[in-house]
Amino acid sequence: MVQELIRISNKANNQLVIVFFSDVEGVSVQKNKGLHQRRVVLEFLKREFNDEKLTIVRNRDGAPSLLNRGEELSISHSGNIYALQLRNNFPVGIDVQCYKKDIGKGTFYFVNEQEQNSFEMSTENLHVIWSVKEAVYKMLKGKVERYREDLTIVSIDKSRALVCHKTEVYEFHYQLEQDFILVYAS
Repeated sequence: MVQELIRISNKANNQLVIVFFSDVEGVSVQKNKGLHQRRVVLEFLKREFNDEKLTIVRNRDGAPSLLNRGEELSISHSGNIYALQLRNNFPVGIDVQCYKKDIGKGTFYFVNEQEQNSFEMSTENLHVIWSVKEAVYKMLKGKVERYREDLTIVSIDKSRALVCHKTEVYEFHYQLEQDFILVYAS
């Protein structure tokens, strides 16, 4: 069963964000989980675009794109929750993360001193910080070596976060849902 959970469509900037749940089981899912997840996303997009020939390819950095289509594509998944961001002529980066009770155990890996001094280290803020950094990594097509040192969250408000990478500042929107957080490039 596939169930769409969120659809954000902005025709002004040709952006589409979709979050869906899938409990579709694959053959030997445990043996090749990544292949199963790619199949789930591809089948969803084939239905979305009514195109059985639709193909997802990956560039040399591993970033996905749709063959013979103009949209930029970013994909994320956590458990059985999948998220897609498509946009014309603008970088995309998306992350969906099911909430982790023990997210605080990994702060040494992704939270830097400036963030520790600027934000309450609540479970909510830690999920925002982690997920924004994941989305930036995807937007920059893997050109981030260290989450903690190379990315700094400079602002978090109710639905938006700003992150600095080198001298650039990027804006991301986020939504806190009952079971997961969704973050995507603005």
